[in-house]
Amino acid sequence: MPEKRIHAIRRLLGNAVRLDKPLFGLAFAYTLFAVLQPLPGVLLPRAVIALLGREGANSRDLLVIVLVFFLAGALIHFGREWFQDVSMPRLTALRIGYISDQTIKLINMDYQYVEDTAFNQKWARAFNACSGNENGVEDVYRRLFFLPAVLILIIGLSVLVSLVHPLIMLGPALYAALSFVLSRHAQRYAYARKEASARQERRLRVFTNTSRDVAYGKDVRLYDLKGRVLDNFEQVIAAYMKVFKAIQNREFLMAALALPALLLADLLTYGLLARAVMNGLPIAEFSMYLMAALALRTQMEELTGHLSAMRRELMYVEDYFRFMDEDLNTEGGQRGFPDRIPAVELAFEKVTFRYPGSDRNVLTDFSLRVPAGQRLALVGVNGAGKTTLVKLLCGFFQPDAGEVLINGHPVHEYRKSELMRLFAVVFQDVNVYAFTLAQNVAASLDRIDRGRVQDALTKAGLWDKVCSLDKGMDSMMLKVIEEDGIVLSGGEQQRLAIARALYKGGGCVILDEPTAALDALAEKDIYQSFDALTLDKTAIYISHRLASTQFCDKIALIDGEGLREYGSHEELMALGGTYREMFTLQGRYYQEGASA
Repeated sequence: MPEKRIHAIRRLLGNAVRLDKPLFGLAFAYTLFAVLQPLPGVLLPRAVIALLGREGANSRDLLVIVLVFFLAGALIHFGREWFQDVSMPRLTALRIGYISDQTIKLINMDYQYVEDTAFNQKWARAFNACSGNENGVEDVYRRLFFLPAVLILIIGLSVLVSLVHPLIMLGPALYAALSFVLSRHAQRYAYARKEASARQERRLRVFTNTSRDVAYGKDVRLYDLKGRVLDNFEQVIAAYMKVFKAIQNREFLMAALALPALLLADLLTYGLLARAVMNGLPIAEFSMYLMAALALRTQMEELTGHLSAMRRELMYVEDYFRFMDEDLNTEGGQRGFPDRIPAVELAFEKVTFRYPGSDRNVLTDFSLRVPAGQRLALVGVNGAGKTTLVKLLCGFFQPDAGEVLINGHPVHEYRKSELMRLFAVVFQDVNVYAFTLAQNVAASLDRIDRGRVQDALTKAGLWDKVCSLDKGMDSMMLKVIEEDGIVLSGGEQQRLAIARALYKGGGCVILDEPTAALDALAEKDIYQSFDALTLDKTAIYISHRLASTQFCDKIALIDGEGLREYGSHEELMALGGTYREMFTLQGRYYQEGASA
């Protein structure tokens, strides 16, 4: 077995020792009973035939022998099954621990990997190692649990049958070796297609989750998308089954090629035993050796199955360990901020950036300075890079060229935890968690200042809604866990996100179109109310509704080519450029809407 697989087994066993030492005692007890398990079946025919061949044998003696062997076999079987049944849930618990470790790693990894398709495929392969009871980590643990008993039985039975003829053990051994080689070929074939398999499994999960998500229910019905969704689903299933069937067909072919070896092994066993009988071996002894030879073949098959499965699953376990060993969480530099963070200066200096896997720059040689305490509005068409600027500021991504500065220092010189403390950001895509409403606002399961939660909800315009709920701020959100969970409207969810940002505070506040689901007047009121709370902070407001950002000190209009216009609302209107044209068009739209 290659060194890397031995290393993976050592890590698995080391983790088991660290997490569940009693499991090894259970495995030892199981092995004792499993080794004894075949003995009644091997010895009973010999005892019965020997009794029947003895003078004076009677049915009572026969009944006693059968009963003794039956009780012994039953007790051994009960002990084996009991220790196995007690141990298997503990192996599942170990696997769940691996899932927990992987989840923690995913939660703490740098955000740049979230939007990286290649990384998501790598993560999907690693997840295969702990996604079920019969594959990956848990399957290897199960095989290691059963393996000692199989090895001991093979050694013991081989010694026993070799007393008749050493070649009796040769047939099962050759069959087992051939099966292992053919199985390894099938496993290599399957592993070579792991990229395609992981890609199809990820697509299958996406469509499965889409079909279950009630959020898509209205559009599916209103636009008659059911057929389209099902067609896509069927295409993904067909692509997945194509890969799956190719792997299964190869495994079936390899198993079929091993059948002639099984036939030859049985012929060799029966032939050598028949020869021994012809040379004077008693029938009672013949029956014992025959049962032992058959048991040996069974254990050889078990060994081949365990080793083949372990080899296959260890490939995925290695993927898991490689993933877990990757450094996906950079802590950043050593710079930080004082406990009470003052307004900060932000700057982009000749920044060029493109997303992982993309061949198009979102920003090219982009420069912009935001003085400390300034209220800046970022406006522009979709795809101009407004949200990308926010992600770069937060340290979610690093620019491909140029620098993003905070107080004159590059973002990467600050500790990541300090950046998270600095920024209070509300994105357009709002996430509501299956926690209580108060926990959603405080972003914490404990240490919640209920007074601050109420204040934040009030300022976000959501307190009246909270008061109408039976459990108030202790109401559970969503229905995925609690049947009586509360589902907020789109506008209410955005107000909840704003309340979360108000509760957090921070030295720099960024609103990235969080009020898109609200009407224009409500958005303007929230922006201006929010502005009153951030007088001592640097603030960035992103909105398509230009009327909502007139109060800002400066407005930056950006497009795909960079910073197009910059100035106050009055300055940009006087400039008579793109901003004035957009503002006039929007004003005309709302005036027509009001008159209608």
